[in-house]
Amino acid sequence: MGVRDGASPAPPEGYVHRPIVEFFTGLSCPSCMGGPHQDMERLLMEGYRDPSQPYTGVVFHELNGGGVDDLATDESRERMRHYQPGISGTPDAEFDGGYIELGGMTAPGGAVTYENGKEAIQRCKEREDAGINPRHPLQNLRNPFKYVNLKVKQFYEPGVITAMVEVEYVGASSLVPTSLNAEVYAFVTEMDVTAYSLVEEGPVVNNFVFRGYAIKGVTVTLSPGESKTLVGEWRIPSRLPVPVKPQDLVVVAAVYDLDDTSSEYMDSGNMAAVPRAIQSSNPIATAYDGGWSPPEVRNIVVGEGKGGKLRVEAYLDSEKGITSAYLFYSRDSTQVNFTALKMNLTGEEICDDSGVCYAYGPGTAYVEFSPPEGWGGRMVIVAYDSEGVPVCSEYINATASPGGVKEVSGGISSASYTYGGVVLILLGLALLAGKLTSRIKAAWSMWVALLLLAGGVAAAVYPAIGGGKTSKAPDFTVETTEGESISLQDLKGKVVLLDVMSTTCSGCEEVLQIMESLYPDYKDDVVFISVSVDPADTMEVLRSFKEEKGIEWTLASDVNREIFTRYGITQIPKLYIIDGEGRITYQHLGPPKASDLEDALRSTLVGSATPLKVSSLGGGVGLTAIALLAGIMMFFSPCSFPLLPGYISYTVARTGGGGMRKGIKMGLVASLGIFTLFLLLGVVVALLGWTVSRYLIYLEPVIGAALVILGIALLKGLNLPISKITQPIKGALYRALPSRATSGMEGGSGGFFAYGLGYAAGAASCTTPVLLAVIFLGLSTGGFLGALYTFVIFSLAMATLMVLFTALSVAGSERLIKGSRRWMHTIEKAGAVILIIVGIYFIWYFLSIEVL
Repeated sequence: MGVRDGASPAPPEGYVHRPIVEFFTGLSCPSCMGGPHQDMERLLMEGYRDPSQPYTGVVFHELNGGGVDDLATDESRERMRHYQPGISGTPDAEFDGGYIELGGMTAPGGAVTYENGKEAIQRCKEREDAGINPRHPLQNLRNPFKYVNLKVKQFYEPGVITAMVEVEYVGASSLVPTSLNAEVYAFVTEMDVTAYSLVEEGPVVNNFVFRGYAIKGVTVTLSPGESKTLVGEWRIPSRLPVPVKPQDLVVVAAVYDLDDTSSEYMDSGNMAAVPRAIQSSNPIATAYDGGWSPPEVRNIVVGEGKGGKLRVEAYLDSEKGITSAYLFYSRDSTQVNFTALKMNLTGEEICDDSGVCYAYGPGTAYVEFSPPEGWGGRMVIVAYDSEGVPVCSEYINATASPGGVKEVSGGISSASYTYGGVVLILLGLALLAGKLTSRIKAAWSMWVALLLLAGGVAAAVYPAIGGGKTSKAPDFTVETTEGESISLQDLKGKVVLLDVMSTTCSGCEEVLQIMESLYPDYKDDVVFISVSVDPADTMEVLRSFKEEKGIEWTLASDVNREIFTRYGITQIPKLYIIDGEGRITYQHLGPPKASDLEDALRSTLVGSATPLKVSSLGGGVGLTAIALLAGIMMFFSPCSFPLLPGYISYTVARTGGGGMRKGIKMGLVASLGIFTLFLLLGVVVALLGWTVSRYLIYLEPVIGAALVILGIALLKGLNLPISKITQPIKGALYRALPSRATSGMEGGSGGFFAYGLGYAAGAASCTTPVLLAVIFLGLSTGGFLGALYTFVIFSLAMATLMVLFTALSVAGSERLIKGSRRWMHTIEKAGAVILIIVGIYFIWYFLSIEVL
């Protein structure tokens, strides 16, 4: 912005006038808390969040004759007397130093409302225009508006806030050159302050709260084109009714023209002859007016450092470079007393022409400390760029325990979800069994049982769908274009840069270019691997692609879909850095900045990188939960469940009321039949499916559609050919049971084993989509062993239910038979809903895979 010659009344091109709003309120003032307080908070917050709306604000709290307000101070009362030297009243809003006043004792400009406040700000902004006030035509000659550029910087050192205010006088809206005689203030305000309100009868969150002055009424005299920089500091008091949170402090500076006491109209401004404000700003507004963005703080990681200390690390970025960063953590249970720790900065240094380095480019900030044993509280990071613009990260929660440090952030662990789900499932099954045996007669019991089962299933499966959090990189084996197999386990002790990609993704090519620029400098210390997860990328395609692009590092195919599923890949390209201990220290979706990736590689190589907590679908908890769900669905399938009443009758006949112990024994024999069939089936399917596992992804929508169709058919009561499947099995079993039951095994154990085989065969015959879903999950998470594992788990789930119902058959006999028949339809409907949900999930998962 150019400097005016002082002889033209037109505002400088691009000039922005930011009015300042000084609002006086009281937490014990009914007329304040009845609307004006909230309206002005809303108005000021809009300007703070959006610096394109040019205005700033400071809120002064007053007792105003009595009441309780722990945010009121002698300095805030003194400021109110500045505008209201006689009898004062709140609420009162002074715009541009009283150029317009709302509220107060006489409310010259109207009441304090949001609408009036917005209008007052707009009218103040019009002051910069050199128009003639028709009611006071000589006012512009007496008090020309002076154009000032204002830059505000703020810095923090423990216990002190430093403000640097640069005042540049551009010129005035008059034909005669005029000097500037002004006072400069730097108000220290605080955001997010909780204090008690007598009116609200509870705590109230306040913003823009005046805490003190860094610069108070310093006089400057400037000619057009001159500038001056003022520096002041505010020492944070250690004892206040409401402690100061340094991370939430914002400096607001304003310039008041000592020669201007004008008002918009004589009846709308403050009647006191006090200087009017001609410019204001804060660090965020300074950055906006200067055309650069405030710093960024992201990827905060809380982990265990050296010697069991708590380590906090974050990625920082700024166009102007980062000069300092602080971690603030609450030191007691009140969550309002914070301790500041200066963080170490790493990254590319920014130096001036003389070689003096003053800031860091994009890089990492970290600190390690030892909190008290059993500590738990909030933490936040504040970073400052070289222009004194601060940024405050989101608050995070953490706890410290003798076993180490863990981030909690209000969440629940994956294991807790699964274990809680299992408990709900067991309660649901117990209630269901009680209802079927008529031991529980309440009509609501069946629906409660179904709700418990549904909730348990959802909780148990949640970790698998959402992914468990882990810093350990899941192992994988890939096939390279040279025909070799490489596993992550083989690379233990080395730093690995893993690029998950495909040959047809434009973003992937950009990542390859970045890797190509880094490869010459890091090829001796880092293992570069690009792995395609696209089944269409055959080995021939990959070899041609490698030759075409001139890729010098390893290019491989995710033949077993292990990376795709274990790392929860839904979008590509995706980058990971894995350290020598197999921990993920960096992940990024889409093409990163080359400097960011290089900084992450450097910090991993020197051992300063903190392991990240990332989502993974390959954990045993999630796999077990889904296999457990499949087993329950198979047991209550519409093909096998109709066999249950006949099985109960057979159990009662064969055991002859031998008691619960004998019922459990026979149930174990029947469950052995279920387990045997599915174990054999699992081995065969796993061996066959492993050879085509890379193409199973294309079965996802087919499996999902089949599950949805089957579920809708059952829900609508459509005539499925279930009896054609179940009746032959039942007939064959009934014909075979007498001879097998008397084959020399006490109590007819062979018959129970045969019935278990038949029940398993019936379940598998009409729930093929469920079987395929389990096969796909097992193959994609763990190859042959993964598929076999899922078969074992869901076989055990079915077997457990068989033992339960066998034992209850002895205890409940006819009541269980009648109950199972009575509630068969309801259970079938519930199973249909579950089938639809699972089918929709499979379709959604397939469609969610994106290429960036």
